[in-house]
Amino acid sequence: MKERIFIDTNIVIDIIGNRAPFCVPAANLLNSAYAGEVELYATALIFANALYVLRRDLGTAEARAYLERLNQIIRIAPTTQKEVTRAFLSENPDFEDAIQYFSAMAVNADVIITRNQKHFNYSEIPVMDAEMYLISKMIQKKYSDYPDKH
Repeated sequence: MKERIFIDTNIVIDIIGNRAPFCVPAANLLNSAYAGEVELYATALIFANALYVLRRDLGTAEARAYLERLNQIIRIAPTTQKEVTRAFLSENPDFEDAIQYFSAMAVNADVIITRNQKHFNYSEIPVMDAEMYLISKMIQKKYSDYPDKH
């Protein structure tokens, strides 16, 4: 089964906004999804937040066009009354990130990719930035290539 990766708003903004140095590992993550190696998830709220931020730099039409293309590869995680209620009940002081977290839980995400790791301190799901995720995968692959010596 493919790894399920939940991406936070800042990762989407890094990719579309070409924010160096974060855009390269974020784009590599997206390439892995295009290649069918992983499944990417985000909430509809992430698309709305990203459009709000990106329209200032790119203009609304261009930002929408990029997000529409991204919508073809990213699966939308549920943000229902259940996830919102759980966010209200959580101890996370950042309500928006609490919603993201419980939406990631709803899709059984294997990892949450964000540059805002401190807002996910309570997470039962591993949380890391895109660069650390890619490094961990390279290390994992390197060691899986060695024959088992048991």
